[in-house]
Order: sequence, then structure tokens, then C-alpha cells
Amino acid sequence: MLETALLIPGVNAFRVGPPLVPHGARGYQVALAVEFEDLQAFREWLPHPHHRLMSEFINSLAEEKPLSYQIASERVAKL
Repeated sequence: MLETALLIPGVNAFRVGPPLVPHGARGYQVALAVEFEDLQAFREWLPHPHHRLMSEFINSLAEEKPLSYQIASERVAKL
């Protein structure tokens, strides 16, 4: 199901995994990160049917409402 993210135009990468340091994850057990070509690709992703299916699937598994936020990759420090 989650691999459908890569079928959406403008999605460059999709990653899923557990936190490296669980005690610092504030109770979250998994993270999903999507990298887009640009802001327009992100805007087109929101109403896309594959995104809607993924959202419904993730929400059906979540015990609490998932946390969602956006970052500008050009402002992210390279580690």
C-alpha cells in the first residue's frame, strides 16, 4: 500500500521506519517521510487518490491522530 506514494508524480522519495532513539520519539513508533520535487508537487499530492488511500490506511492503523508537518529541504542541516 505505502509504495503507491512513488506512483504519484513529483514524489522523489518515500521512507518509513522506526525512530533511532525511541525514548525521544514522544510515543511515536514509526515515521513516514516524503520528498517532493518542489512545492507544486506537494500541492498536487494532497488531493491525489493514492495519497488519500495511504492516509486512510495509516489512519486506520494509528492509535492516535498522526502528526503531519512540512519542512523546506533547502533549510535542513546536512548531517
